[in-house]
Amino acid sequence: MWKVVLMKADAKVGELQDFRRIESKLKYSLRPVAPRQEFVLELQQQLYQQFHMLPALTKFSISYFIWIGLTLILALMMIFTVSARLFLLIITVFSLLNKQNR
Repeated sequence: MWKVVLMKADAKVGELQDFRRIESKLKYSLRPVAPRQEFVLELQQQLYQQFHMLPALTKFSISYFIWIGLTLILALMMIFTVSARLFLLIITVFSLLNKQNR
């Protein structure tokens, strides 16, 4: 079993060495190329269009903050109300059980 694990580890090391050899050969044969100006302008234009297609929620507006604030306040009120009623229910159940046991 250990031999299989070691052979797999050796294969991975061998693959890494192969990649390093290939990279070193490519490093000497490839040359950097300056991008075409049309390509750069087209890419900038596409990025600009994508940025403006973001939903309206990303733009800061006071009305969004008001709606979010109201929603959070209502949610917290509901959670508090439900938890208070649940607490009262638990107290009532325990008091009824205590009366039954007497």
